[in-house]
Amino acid sequence: MQSRNLVIVVDNDDTVLKSVERLLWSLGYASMLFSSTEAFANHNDFDGVVCVLLDIDLGDVSGIELSHRLKAANISVPVIYMTENDDPAVGKAALQSGCFAYLIKPFSVASLVEKLRRARMSTVKRYGDKKPSKLIRLSALGKERNPRIKTHTGIIVGNTRGSDAVRILLDGHKLPITLHKSYIEPQ
Repeated sequence: MQSRNLVIVVDNDDTVLKSVERLLWSLGYASMLFSSTEAFANHNDFDGVVCVLLDIDLGDVSGIELSHRLKAANISVPVIYMTENDDPAVGKAALQSGCFAYLIKPFSVASLVEKLRRARMSTVKRYGDKKPSKLIRLSALGKERNPRIKTHTGIIVGNTRGSDAVRILLDGHKLPITLHKSYIEPQ
């Protein structure tokens, strides 16, 4: 997993897993899905992981407990909780557990995109030269051909299949755009 563009999703609802998988794919992320705490507990490769999207109510073990197990195993990866429970006590417990972010289902695409962007940027800071994404700016050609784009810096969040285009999340934007590789350059 060298692209550092992977999001792990843990939820015991198969419908949620598939929906989130499709959404992540449309945003340029790869995903690894786990429908049980047991399957996730046996996973130990977190290289390339941007974050873990973790349901709080998994039945036998809570997502908060799984997050504590990650920390106990010295696995440093941002955890974004998802839950249908909007009880303030649950939110408080989630935030006290040190989660990166907290989403109440159903959540908006924009809210997820912002949390993923922040998780990716925190991963960039943690990994230094082995950063999970490439910081870019628009090239002169990119600026000339895209005059409506006011922000000229951002990060690569994914590649498109079978073309020379990349998915870019520009600073201050909530959704990625697709640009040809000749329109960008390293920052």
